[in-house]
Amino acid sequence: MASSSSSRVLKTLSLSDRIDVLNRLDRKESQVSIAKDYGVHPSQISRVLKQKDQLMQDWQNNSNPERKRKRTGNAEDVEEALLRWFARARSRQLPISGPLLCEKGTQLAEGLGIEEFKATDGWLQRWK
Repeated sequence: MASSSSSRVLKTLSLSDRIDVLNRLDRKESQVSIAKDYGVHPSQISRVLKQKDQLMQDWQNNSNPERKRKRTGNAEDVEEALLRWFARARSRQLPISGPLLCEKGTQLAEGLGIEEFKATDGWLQRWK
């Protein structure tokens, strides 16, 4: 059995934590001290630094600050087109339901020539 000092618990930092890490790095704090404060390995702090541009872009685009992982769907083009359609429909104050979003997603996929797309409830929940 491994001792508690040798076992590691994996911890994933949220987007807001990663932005804080970047701010601390800008203030010339060491990666080791930041890693200790967050309870992560220094290599994780190094990976955050390497992802700086993408993280800052996500932060400026008002991505969910509590999100820990960025998962993209199999049909990003459909999801982006649906988001544009959704924004236009909301600006016109049209009522929008889940089934309507699934139907529109299917239509957009067909229009984009994406045959393997399936607008399931799970897909809709992740898109939301």
